[in-house]
Amino acid sequence: MYSQQEIIKKASILIDKKKYKEAKSNLLEFLKESKNIKIDARIYYFLYLSFDSLKDNKNAKKNLEKCLKINKNNHIA
Repeated sequence: MYSQQEIIKKASILIDKKKYKEAKSNLLEFLKESKNIKIDARIYYFLYLSFDSLKDNKNAKKNLEKCLKINKNNHIA
């Protein structure tokens, strides 16, 4: 399993390349496998970007809300 920072970097690259489905899959797999760790807000932000780009507004909104719940003063969201 990749570290959280590796997943964030990989997702960022995939989103830059407009490979939203692959980024979404990697992020969701990481969340599924991650137990007992604090999830970085960027994971949810990148999920928001992926879902939004794939026109899945319901899941995009859900992940943006999770991102903001972690840090209401989030400068990236």
